[in-house]
Amino acid sequence: ANEPAQHQLDRAIVHARHAVALDERLAEAHAALSLALVSAWRTVDAVAAAQRAVALEPSNWRHLFRLGHACWGDARLKAASRTLSLYPEFAFGHFETAMVHVARGHLARAEAVLHEGVSIQQRQAGQLARFPALGLHWLLGAIRLAQEDAAGAREAFDRELRLADPHRLYG
Repeated sequence: ANEPAQHQLDRAIVHARHAVALDERLAEAHAALSLALVSAWRTVDAVAAAQRAVALEPSNWRHLFRLGHACWGDARLKAASRTLSLYPEFAFGHFETAMVHVARGHLARAEAVLHEGVSIQQRQAGQLARFPALGLHWLLGAIRLAQEDAAGAREAFDRELRLADPHRLYG
């Protein structure tokens, strides 16, 4: 069964809070807490933890990405933009940006952003990338379906399946 491991998530939050208590100045502890809280749908607390991580290490792209992942709307767009300015090859920044545009009904803008990310994904294909991009073709396919372009959607979904690797993170 596909059941979330709630007990493990609860433990992760406890451990991250403990890390913060051990050293309030440890940005990675706040960022880890944010990630765990987002997974538990505790977004207000997750945003606060990510903001603290960014305040401690404002030029760390990972903290900015976690902030964007925890928040929504213009705040996510700003965090994703800052993330990509520090780490341009991080295609998930494009994915997170496109999600906001999709939610706003700006499908053409979402598609343009995804194509930027897809070019990164294509460059990383077959390589051992540090954070391999996945899902961009899938979201493009969903946009094509929303535009009633079934053939374009199938093509995008097929591209995503060709890139999938069940033996890697997010594969």
